[in-house]
Amino acid sequence: MSDERVEPAFRAAGPADEAVVNSAFLRGLRESPYTNGLPSDTFFAVARQAWRGIRRDMVTTIAHVPSDPNEVMGFVVHAKDERGVPGIAWVYVAKAWRRFGVSRKLLDKAGIVAGVKFAVLFGSPQKLALYRSKGYQPAFAPFACWRWLDASTMEKRADATPTVPEEQAA
Repeated sequence: MSDERVEPAFRAAGPADEAVVNSAFLRGLRESPYTNGLPSDTFFAVARQAWRGIRRDMVTTIAHVPSDPNEVMGFVVHAKDERGVPGIAWVYVAKAWRRFGVSRKLLDKAGIVAGVKFAVLFGSPQKLALYRSKGYQPAFAPFACWRWLDASTMEKRADATPTVPEEQAA
């Protein structure tokens, strides 16, 4: 990657993108404050199952370097509900491509425009604040993803008690 601004090209995710999309999601969610205290086996069982369902029901759009469709700059997992309201499950931008407007362009591709509410399945307080600072109106819907889990996975989740980081508990 060079320091000059590169306008991303876009394409639908394909089988070759599964590893980067799945690992970016799992790594990002595991590092979030929402999964503190969850044992790893429980986290990965629940998160993988939910993510498979989400990915099945939503579209994954890949941003890539125009000259190399295999150099992924980032991606957005998104859909519109039955009323046409857009929503996103996850936005990811590779570290080398951050601060180049890739996230904003991915949101554009997902039909997310400043000033209009949209649903967010997963989002840290920092990311939601960033969206708001850019004029977007995210509506956090953190439990919408649980509709993709079966009863046995929900039982595993019920056995785990996530904790809130101390700085958020105060």
